[in-house]
Order: sequence, then structure tokens, then C-alpha cells
Amino acid sequence: MRTTALIDDMGVANVGFLIENLGKDAGELQYLRELIQNGIESISRAGRTVGRIEVDFEEIEGVKKLRITDNGTGMTPEEVRENINRLSASSGIQAFDKNFGIGAKITAAVRNPYGVMYKAWKDGEGALTILGRQDGRYGRIGFRNPADETVHFWLPLSETDKHPAIEKSGVSVVLLGRSKEEDTTVAPPGADLPSQWVAAYLERRYFDVPAGITVKVLRPVEIFDSGRGSLRAIYDTIRGQRHYLDKHSDSRGEISLPDLNAIVRWWILSEEITAGGKTWNNRGHVGAIYQNELYEVRAGLSRSSALKDFGIYAGHGRVVIYAQPTNVLGANTARTSLITEGGGPIDYAEIGAAFADRMPDELAAFMSGQVSSEQGDHRKSILKNMKEVEEALDQARFRRSPTGTNRSVQPESGGRQAQDGEVLTGRGRGTGSGRPQDATGRIGNEYLRKAREEMARRLQVKRVDADPLPRIVWDEEGQTVTPGRAATYTRASHTLTANATFDFYLDLLEWSRAEAKNRLATDIDDETLRRICEDEVRRWFEEALSQAIVVLRPMAHDERWGPNVFETGLSDEGLTAAVVSHRWLLISAIKRGLAGRLGRMKETAA
Repeated sequence: MRTTALIDDMGVANVGFLIENLGKDAGELQYLRELIQNGIESISRAGRTVGRIEVDFEEIEGVKKLRITDNGTGMTPEEVRENINRLSASSGIQAFDKNFGIGAKITAAVRNPYGVMYKAWKDGEGALTILGRQDGRYGRIGFRNPADETVHFWLPLSETDKHPAIEKSGVSVVLLGRSKEEDTTVAPPGADLPSQWVAAYLERRYFDVPAGITVKVLRPVEIFDSGRGSLRAIYDTIRGQRHYLDKHSDSRGEISLPDLNAIVRWWILSEEITAGGKTWNNRGHVGAIYQNELYEVRAGLSRSSALKDFGIYAGHGRVVIYAQPTNVLGANTARTSLITEGGGPIDYAEIGAAFADRMPDELAAFMSGQVSSEQGDHRKSILKNMKEVEEALDQARFRRSPTGTNRSVQPESGGRQAQDGEVLTGRGRGTGSGRPQDATGRIGNEYLRKAREEMARRLQVKRVDADPLPRIVWDEEGQTVTPGRAATYTRASHTLTANATFDFYLDLLEWSRAEAKNRLATDIDDETLRRICEDEVRRWFEEALSQAIVVLRPMAHDERWGPNVFETGLSDEGLTAAVVSHRWLLISAIKRGLAGRLGRMKETAA
């Protein structure tokens, strides 16, 4: 009996429009990842003991075209047709956590509308097929036979057309670009290391290359070998970030966070390796590991804020941290971010806070060595000055409790929890406790009721931190704080890192030395004068920054600000504005401080 289908499958009226819009979501170089990953999976399916993937070029009428070759399972002409002419078809398994078949076609075809040439071999037989764009449509481009006007969508290949990496089965994919004249080995605008752009992308994309598979990339320009007296080709072997991080780190380790479904791996890079550009990412950064690939890498200008999530307050250029979630559902279609089993993104702030609470000793010692010591006596003077204006800062020191009941208030990281007053409780006479009777039984129930209501009202406002000052350290070389910024605040460790190379700070130092010399009536050596001025400027610089943090940090509990206060008011720019806007107050305070200290020196000299 014939069964009638109960669903009429959806179709796509304009595949070209769909492909180009999907392609826009992908990164500029994602097609490299897709083609390499297809090769890795094809080699795995073939069960090769020696897998080879090579990226080189093929010259077509004198123009270089980038070529990616693998010695995997290969394809017959019919299998090529199945894979190319069906949008989501793949010889692999279609699943959310697999390389599900649309990546290579979409990302490569959109950026190579003139053609993506497949030279596929299987069991010694080869065929050539071209995927391209014509009249706004994508698909196999046919070859017209001039003899009889028939159209063929693949052509047979001779043995001489086979890449050396292929024995009997495998595929070479040749990228023809946007036109016949385009050299597709040339680095696109903005690519890292233009002379090695393919290697740089792959090294930074992969955490590990699977065992038994070798990935090599030919540099498009030959290098002159003085020993041979001739030009020679240079291949870069792709090893993945892990190889280089392990090789060039002073310390490394990992912390398991089972409650958060994550493992955090960390490295401290050796100082000399961070100089200059490398194909691998040799500067501090944060990323996520999934199936031996790296996702959501934050480097460059976003490096500092990413590392601060993990409590790293100094040495940002040398610290690498990778979160490896164990609850990842898969990657998004563009392969740019990961999706957890709950459907949301990775919570770096939560994972980072847990990591900061278990900060490895090696990292803690490294950070301490990257900055000058804490402010020492300045802390006492800052607390004393803030005590004098405590009433003005009350709004920042308290937050509203949602219930008003007497319960423990969780302190902010780095602060000390204050003690709440006890709620009045009535005790009847003759409790038998043996303790002296309190006064609650003498005032009557009405007074007691009103007193409880008043206490409840007062407890609506509760102290967050009794000692909210952050730890303050100085970035003497300007290696941690972004240039042009006064300081950076690391929420996870409640640490403020001040910038000793900040222009405004240096201006204050220069002004203070000139001011001090004008006030001196006795000779004093330059080094002593420098230390006095630096200490006084730093004292008030630290106080201005500390006040900003004390006032704004509790605003994270205010619905009008919320957690965004750490990206706005307490951002590097917010802290810079807080200091620079107090220019005249700082100058007045420093002037008073110098007058007092130098005055005492005059009296001692007299």
C-alpha cells in the first residue's frame, strides 16, 4: 500500500540570494578553516595512518590560484555532484556538533564566484568539477563540447593532473577568485602577516592538529638560499597554538571547575617570545577550546578586559587563558561563537571569577612581579580622608535590600562584609534562660511593634562594604594599562592598576618637582626630591581613583546602573575621566602636601 506523505518539503526559490546572505555572516578567511576541516574529517574517515593536507598554489594561464589538497577518501563525479548541488549535503554526518556540510560551499563560493575547482580522485580515477556563480545562480558550471554542443558538468583527469600528496584517493580544491586575473594567493586586506597569511590564520584557529595528520602551507614567494645560491620553496608546518604555548611558556597549568562545566588552561609566555610577529598568537589573549579549535578569541585591544574577567590585573601581554567548556552544544553557523547546552553563550565572567578565587600561585607571583608594590602608607591616609567625608559617600556604601529582613549580605570581591544589627525580638517573662531580663517586656506590645517596624525600615538600607578600597598597584612600564588611560580596574580581584606612563600623571610629577624646588630654602639632592614628589603625586592620584571605585562599584546593585557600571563608569576611560576632571583639586592637594613635608624638612635643617 502506497503511503502518502503528510508534509510538503520547503524549497528555496532563490538559492543564490540565500548563499550570499549566509556567506556574509562568515569571517573573511573562514573558507580556509572549512576546507582544512573537511580534509581532516575525510582523512579520518579513510582511516589513514599518514594523513596529508597541503596548501600551495596552481598556476592557471600564468596566474596563481590557491590550492588545498588532502589524501582522504576522495570523491567520484557523482559524489561531487551530490555534495555541491545540495545546499546542506555532506559526506560526513549532518549534526549540530559536526562540520555539517554548508560551510565550505558557502564560504568558498561566495568569495570565489569565478569558481571553486574540485579535482577529486577516488581509487585512481580523477574528475574535475567547478562550482561557480553565473547569472546570479550558484552550481556546477558546465563544459560545452564544441563538436556536438553537448554540456558536461565534469571532465576526466589524467595521472599528470594528480597532486603529489594523493596516491589513489583525495581532493584538491583550487580557488579561482572573482576573476580570471585574480591571484588568490595574495593576502586579503587586513590579514595578519601578509607573507604567511594562510599559516597565521590556521595556527591561530587550531588549538591542536590531530595526531597522524600533517598540515603544510607553501609560502607564495620563494626564498633565496645563500648556501645553494638559488631560490627555494618554504613550507610552514601547522602545529596549532598548544604546541607553541607549551614550548614558549615559563609556566602553565589548568584548573578544573566541574560546578561550572569548564576547564581553564593558562600559560605565562616567556618575555622574549612576545617580541615581533609570529604565525601563532604570541601575545596575551583569551579564547575558548572546542573540538581542538579556538573560538571567541579576544586579543589586541580587547585582551585586557578579557583577562581582567579572570582576575589578571598585570602582565596582560604575556598571559594566555583558554576556557574549555564541557557543556557545549555546538558552534553557530558562522563558526565564530559557541552555544552551550542551555542555549546561551559561555559565561566568561562566572568562569573567570571562579578561576580568580583559585588563582594559581605562579600567576599571582608573576603579576606581583609586573607591578610595583602596593600603596603602603597611602592606604591609611586615603581611608582617613574618606572617613572625613563619609556622610557624602553613604550612598555608595549602602544598597537597598529587597526584603528588609536581617540576613547575611554577600560582600563584593575584595571588600570586608559589615555586620548587620540584630532585629528586636520579644522575650516573655520567665523564659527560664537564666539570663538577665531585657527591657522589651516593660514598654508594651504597641511600642514593640512600632520599634520593629522602624528597625525593618532602617534595615532596608544595608552596608555593602566596611572597607571597600581596592588593592592598588602601579604599571611602571605601561605594559598592562592601555596607552592613554590612567588606570584599569580588575573586578574579579578588586585590584586597581595605575599607569605610571600616563601623560597627565607625568605632567603632575614634572609640575610637583618644579613646585618643590620653588619652596625649598635648603639644598636637597635630586633623588630625594624626586622620591618626595612621586610619593605625594601617587598618594593623591590613588585617592582620586579609589574614590571613583568606592562610589561607583556598589552601583552594580542599582537597577539604574546594574553590572554595566563596570563597562562604563569603571572602564579605563571612566577612570581616566575621573582623574583628569579633578586636575585642579589634585594640584591643590599635592601643593598642600608638599608644603607640609618640605616645611618639616626646613625646620629639621634649621
